[in-house]
Amino acid sequence: WSKFEKGEITTDDIRKDRFSQLFGALKINHIDPIEFNASYIEDIIFYTELYPGALSLLKRLKEKYKLAIVTNGLKEAQRARIEKVGITELFETIVVSDEIGSAKPDQAYFEYTHTKIGEPSKEEVLVIGDNLKSDIIGANDFGYKSCWISEKEESKTIKPDFIIKDVNKLYTILNVYNNVACSFYDELELHAVQGNKIRLDFINESGLKEVTHTKIKNLETHNKEEFLITQEGLKIRLDKINNLAID
Repeated sequence: WSKFEKGEITTDDIRKDRFSQLFGALKINHIDPIEFNASYIEDIIFYTELYPGALSLLKRLKEKYKLAIVTNGLKEAQRARIEKVGITELFETIVVSDEIGSAKPDQAYFEYTHTKIGEPSKEEVLVIGDNLKSDIIGANDFGYKSCWISEKEESKTIKPDFIIKDVNKLYTILNVYNNVACSFYDELELHAVQGNKIRLDFINESGLKEVTHTKIKNLETHNKEEFLITQEGLKIRLDKINNLAID
């Protein structure tokens, strides 16, 4: 795949050679590598699963953003995998490298994608991926914003705009409302009715941690987002609350 991303080989080379090279290294000569590749693709499709919470995340994101899939892969695998997990209709654009003859991080791939998504301002596009080279470098070089999904330490040489450890953490950087548990909402309602003084640890509109000691004046809902209104008139989105305690 590294050679493919560099433009040194084609996807047909991948289909023909990846398992013949593997079997050669392992001295396996009784398995046809072409047939094995076909079986391998079938299994990849069959066993494809979404990360927990990913479907809900995509549906919420679609309410606010235009979504696209940009993927390096074989067309017979990628299209079928996307269809298998039922997310095809959530995306306005799907770009598979095998179908266009170039792959991330090649700038031709991003030029093609940019045209397909309607040529928006590059500042308004965020590429989200787990591959520093193909996703992050490719996006950075093209002028897109980038978000690296990684549990590793930060890269010392490649600088994405955002780093998250879990795809569900996209809520935190895109500012999309993440529904709170009913039990938490009920707890807030109880404090409001009883007039309890509470301590709230939350993230303010500037993205900074803040603490306030207050009473709850009201709970409100606007555009499917829920807010707490303090007695001082401060409006706090419920999913921005990190901790609550009685003073």
